[in-house]
Amino acid sequence: MKLLALFLILASLALSACVGNTLSAQAACDSDVSQITSITGECTRTIDTLEEKDTQHLAIQTSDVMPFATVDFTVTVEQGAVDVTFVDSRGNTQTTPATPGHPATGSWPVQLDPLNQIKFDLTPVGGPAQGVASHLSFVCDCLP
Repeated sequence: MKLLALFLILASLALSACVGNTLSAQAACDSDVSQITSITGECTRTIDTLEEKDTQHLAIQTSDVMPFATVDFTVTVEQGAVDVTFVDSRGNTQTTPATPGHPATGSWPVQLDPLNQIKFDLTPVGGPAQGVASHLSFVCDCLP
């Protein structure tokens, strides 16, 4: 019985240590282990002025190599236009434009790269873009 109690305590500590499984140098991210076999997360970022292409790298800390994730995204812009381009590990891309009043939104299944990253570019179109805000949520079918 003591062995079972010790196992349950260690298992709950291991799962609680998995909170914060998403890393980004540029965006604010929160993540959690929703089940034993998936990690969920959300990342947000605001850019006052976007003058050139900006590549976002969101790394998911997982024991799996190149797992799949479903990414839902919304990018808004106050002035100008921005192309949002996702790239997966096989080189497949999806580009969606964002303009004032017409956010870029979508859902995309993606295989993460060998570093287990979700990558996407924010590219201003026709000059600098003002007030660019991105919100991304994902479900990774992967082990913590």
